[in-house]
Amino acid sequence: MSPLTESARPKDTLRRPRDADIRRRVIEPDDSYVVQAPAGSGKTELLSRRFLRLLATVEKPQQVLAITFTRKATREMLDRVLKRLGAARDGAAPKEAHELKAHELAREVLEQDRRFGWDLLNDPAQLQIHTIDGFCARLAMRAPEQPLSVANLRVAEYPEPSYREAARRALQSAAASPSGTPIRGAFEGLLLRERGNANALEGLLAAMLPKRDQWLAEVAGTDDRTQEMLAQRQSAELDALEMGLGADRLEAVADTVVQLALLAEDSSSVDDLVAAWRSSDRLQDQSKLVETCWRVLAQLRTQSNELLSPKSINSKVFPGSNPERAQWVDQLKQHVEVWKEDPRACDAFRRFCTTPPLDLVPGNEELLGQLRELLKLACAELHVNFADSGICDFPHVAQQALIALGDDLAPSEALLIEDGRLTHLLIDEFQDTSQLQYDLVRKLVSGWTPGDGRTLFLVGDPMQSIYGFRKANVGLFRTVMADARLGDVPLEPCRLEVNFRTTRPVIDDVNETCAQLFRATSLASPGHVDYQPVEAFRGMAGNVVTRAFLASED
Repeated sequence: MSPLTESARPKDTLRRPRDADIRRRVIEPDDSYVVQAPAGSGKTELLSRRFLRLLATVEKPQQVLAITFTRKATREMLDRVLKRLGAARDGAAPKEAHELKAHELAREVLEQDRRFGWDLLNDPAQLQIHTIDGFCARLAMRAPEQPLSVANLRVAEYPEPSYREAARRALQSAAASPSGTPIRGAFEGLLLRERGNANALEGLLAAMLPKRDQWLAEVAGTDDRTQEMLAQRQSAELDALEMGLGADRLEAVADTVVQLALLAEDSSSVDDLVAAWRSSDRLQDQSKLVETCWRVLAQLRTQSNELLSPKSINSKVFPGSNPERAQWVDQLKQHVEVWKEDPRACDAFRRFCTTPPLDLVPGNEELLGQLRELLKLACAELHVNFADSGICDFPHVAQQALIALGDDLAPSEALLIEDGRLTHLLIDEFQDTSQLQYDLVRKLVSGWTPGDGRTLFLVGDPMQSIYGFRKANVGLFRTVMADARLGDVPLEPCRLEVNFRTTRPVIDDVNETCAQLFRATSLASPGHVDYQPVEAFRGMAGNVVTRAFLASED
């Protein structure tokens, strides 16, 4: 196969995008990457080019696995790869300069195809491009001896009736249990908490079941695990509170509130608050710091957990007639005015006041124990429902795939097969990965080390995470980007910055509008995403008019 002649080469009259060096580097097969690729940045093209580049380095096409999120994306990527290979076989030189690199990569794959006798164009089934659900099902099918094997089940797109039925059966079973048993006590305690409303309790359990991959291990764990999770939550909430309100300003506001408490006409009722804030224990004990911050901020909230208006501070925050109050009231007003103008600060304040991560009091520990008992029973009933109905949900498929891989100390035959065959793993739309799917990937790459010839490539965009109903956890993408690794595999974080799809006036308007919208979300929320502005590659003048369409309360 002769190289393209100079006369056959398209003239490269295109400008280089600002992130051209990143795009060139991340298709090379030597390293692992996690790439944030905003809408219109050419993510699918980048993924396809890396797939081609990797195919040209392996002895078998099955050594390269690409995982996408939807069947449509799978077909699109497969079609793009085959189209490139067909054009390279036919010697059809690309008409556009930006297609030249992909054409060269396809030619290299055909050289490898000929060397090892793959015959990909006549047998494209060798190309490993699958949906995440399809891949999980393939793994799970390798463990047919497992109870509730997916080999005998059909995945339901809308499994809500199964959740309701499992919750209902769990409550019926608990109610029929002998008096004095833990499960009967759990049922009676939670029913009392719901004021005898069995439908409300059923709805609570049913709403928890589709998220069981996020809590099942903890529910089956110990009280020590519960305290560990609480400590992690407290740390995250404190960080978010300080980021939203400003650490220095938060400290200044607390000091000011304490001063007003000391000047109150009846200061006896606030002595413990003053002592708690001034105690050195709050700086050494995270749980005490959380409680003290909550008690201080509670002085500044309305009944709906919003910030007080500055003008109401004088009459609402430890009112009194002491003339020394004036200077402290003025200082507090200034701080609150700054917070009021910042949507992120308001959201951080509201979230912390609404759901403070306080230590578990004895009553809450008992409540948590009761909830554990019923949730475990509801999970068991869900499995019975799956067996009876012949259907299951996506978390069940992912869980069965995870089980099929075994554990770190006793890897299964399925894991050994995948580990022996898999050299390069590419995952599209990583922002829509669930916790179970993340654990699956982590297990697949366990033991991979830098320089062993195996690579991991993750690409996605947190700003486009839309599969929350499928239990996608966009926070996983944020964590991987921040940690620069997934499990045993170190990753180089990269961001694409150029949009090829949309003209500059539209991009400028989107950047300005979305930056404000994304700032208004809570930093502590698992779904919080920072907006990353993009640069338009296409010019064109024009004006953009933005119209807001608000959903009605109906």
